[in-house]
Amino acid sequence: MPPRGKFKLNKGTAKHILQDDDDVAEAVDDAAQEVADRSGPTATVDTYKTDRHVAGVTVAGAAQARDGVATRAAQAVSAENAGNARMRGGLRSRAQWRYLAANDPAAFRQATRASVRYSALPERVQRD
Repeated sequence: MPPRGKFKLNKGTAKHILQDDDDVAEAVDDAAQEVADRSGPTATVDTYKTDRHVAGVTVAGAAQARDGVATRAAQAVSAENAGNARMRGGLRSRAQWRYLAANDPAAFRQATRASVRYSALPERVQRD
């Protein structure tokens, strides 16, 4: 048993989730398809399984070398998804969580409903 307060990774469960969970595979495939759609009409998505579900986007070598179409598409998808998390009112860091807890209780309640990761953290607000 690990010391109290330490996290012990269950590698068997993590392996099972990464290999066999349909939701993870669907999320990976959706992200790869969105990158392929933005990369141009000749981009294809190849899916396969190693120690986890993998999806790769293949583009023409000349287009990637000259314009970086796959790289730009992946950056755009990533930036768009990061913006969506902010637009939903979610918390992105523990520092942001602490700031809202201390300064804006209404926004804090709204953000904890939108951010499942930070909703369970104990509130540490110092009162005067």
